[in-house]
Amino acid sequence: MQNTGFSACCDFPPVREAELFGKRVRVKNYICSLNGGAYRPKPDRIRLQVSILLTGFCDARCPFCIAAPTTDETTLEPSQLERALAILKQEDCVRGISITGGEPFSRPELLNRAISMIFEVFGTGMEVSLNTNGTGLGLLPKIRDLSHVDAIHVSRHHWDDDRNNAVFGRDMPSAAQLKAWIGATGWKDLFVM
Repeated sequence: MQNTGFSACCDFPPVREAELFGKRVRVKNYICSLNGGAYRPKPDRIRLQVSILLTGFCDARCPFCIAAPTTDETTLEPSQLERALAILKQEDCVRGISITGGEPFSRPELLNRAISMIFEVFGTGMEVSLNTNGTGLGLLPKIRDLSHVDAIHVSRHHWDDDRNNAVFGRDMPSAAQLKAWIGATGWKDLFVM
């Protein structure tokens, strides 16, 4: 086995092979420690945290982001998402789904459709989270089914608004604006910053 840079803090291989969708793939074999404790081996049955990229478009210009180029107007085709979700349900290998991008709130109608599809296929017990840079949070009233969403993760790279804008490469919603949008939703406990 090749060197993975994994510290010698456990007595099991950090990577293993598993079969997913009829193919052998290398997967992480450990669960990160709690409170500095030892790493634990993952169970034999693989459970995936699936990321759905609704769009490549993002209105921020973070130089370190994997979504670059952020001007990509490509969006996920709903029929492809529906097929992929059905296959994942059949494989029974999903533990949670993150909707991300680009900026998923830039396409609220597509975001609504994706959330609805997830709950139609997996039921409302599926762990679902949204990732946003915050610029679209003014559109929260247009998002129809937040009642079963577990978390909305808002990227904020610095507490100071001016420094945050510099990191994002554009003017971003201020901390006060984000607080106002979140406060108006009735779903304040969903938000993680």
